[in-house]
Amino acid sequence: MKKGRSLLLVAIIVALVFLFNISCKSLKYSNLKANFHFKKANAKYQEEDYTAAAKEYTEVIKANPDFIAAYYYLGSCYQQVFKPGLPFDKELVVKMGNKLDKIKDLNYLKETVLKINTINDYEELKNFINSLEVPEEEEKKVEGTEEKGETTEAENKEGEKVKAQEPKENKEGTESEEKAESTIDEKVEAIIKKWEEEKKAEEEKKKAEAEAKKKAQRSLIVTEQPQPQPEKKPEEQKPQELNSQQKKLMVKNTMRAAKALANTILIKHYDTATLDSTLALADLYDKLGVFEKAEKYYLDILKAYKTNKAYYVISDFYAKYGKNDKAIEYLHKAIQMNPNDSDGYVYLAKFYAENMGKYDEAIKAIEKMIQLVENDPNADNHKKAVAYYWLGFYSWVKSFRKKYLPRDERAKVVETGMKALMKAIELDPKYPEPYAYVNLLYREKAKVNPAKKKEYYQKAEEYVKKFQELYKRLQERQKLAKELEKQK
Repeated sequence: MKKGRSLLLVAIIVALVFLFNISCKSLKYSNLKANFHFKKANAKYQEEDYTAAAKEYTEVIKANPDFIAAYYYLGSCYQQVFKPGLPFDKELVVKMGNKLDKIKDLNYLKETVLKINTINDYEELKNFINSLEVPEEEEKKVEGTEEKGETTEAENKEGEKVKAQEPKENKEGTESEEKAESTIDEKVEAIIKKWEEEKKAEEEKKKAEAEAKKKAQRSLIVTEQPQPQPEKKPEEQKPQELNSQQKKLMVKNTMRAAKALANTILIKHYDTATLDSTLALADLYDKLGVFEKAEKYYLDILKAYKTNKAYYVISDFYAKYGKNDKAIEYLHKAIQMNPNDSDGYVYLAKFYAENMGKYDEAIKAIEKMIQLVENDPNADNHKKAVAYYWLGFYSWVKSFRKKYLPRDERAKVVETGMKALMKAIELDPKYPEPYAYVNLLYREKAKVNPAKKKEYYQKAEEYVKKFQELYKRLQERQKLAKELEKQK
């Protein structure tokens, strides 16, 4: 009898050991599978194939739901493929964001976001979000406990893992970079760089000045260019009848927006050491057209890092929504914080000209910039040339946009701009842009003295050709620089 019991006990122990080994192997396999898909996702991410990368990152979190870095890049992928100009179910996405914001239990939030990532049907996503409820005990939690403090510390450690698993094959130096906190300037520069790149791309499409430059590059000589349309302010999405094709686009865009927001909200709980997730949420809510949420996160950035360049970001955000008083307030704060930053006056001039139509104020701002640069012992000739170029540029803007400007006033502003551009060319003869706008100012001179129209147009053509020649050389130098950079 005792022998039988002993054999049974041994059998149970052997079974438990076997099951334990199987469990470990399964866990090990899931991690290997997650790493396999993460590597594939990273490659697609670096190639900027964000749709393919998102599919691979989704496989990562399916295999290992605790693979935090995958959520980080999933959010980034979906934010890249979301199209603000296409229809989407804004009400549903905002509703989801509000619900996720209320979830305090990190594990429950992670489970919810995982579920959202694995849903590929719009109606299923809609039903899931509408039925999603925040547990009552979550809403009643008010004060942190010692246990909560321990959890927060653990969460912070988890957040550090996000940056440790960035999509780079070569991870040399990663550990040392993680240990050293980024400086304030580095963080702000990253924000500004992203903002300036997006701003530049937007301006190329919207501004008449960019259109004039493109026409000059194509050797098109035109007497008049289309009057730039005022920038449309973001409006609330209004319900409208969509055709079948539009409905398909709406479904895709809604899925992208929802997953971008869900993943970014989750990462915000882990990313407590940097501004990356805060900036991502500000930018995403801005694209979604949710002003209040975007404003909150942009101001959170400003609370953490009060620098003049951060003020520029906030000013641009307010300007986009037509809040000119706020925009100009933050521009002046930026200049006050660093009055020696000549770029501040360029931003100010752009705002006066583009958002308020105050061309004289724009010109005054650039004149202050020139004064600042001329008094700067460290300013080289190119920097000075850029300052004079801006004076010529906004002189042309005033003459071109004010159709009924008195002849004497037009003659004066054209002469001011022409002198400024000639000064820019004298300071830096290889700087292309001044030549393009000398061309355009000659066309404005024809308005002042129509009898010399033919003569002025011939002069304009000479400067167009010079611009094209210099611009082509500049592009060749930039192409060569990029090729040399790749060879390093």
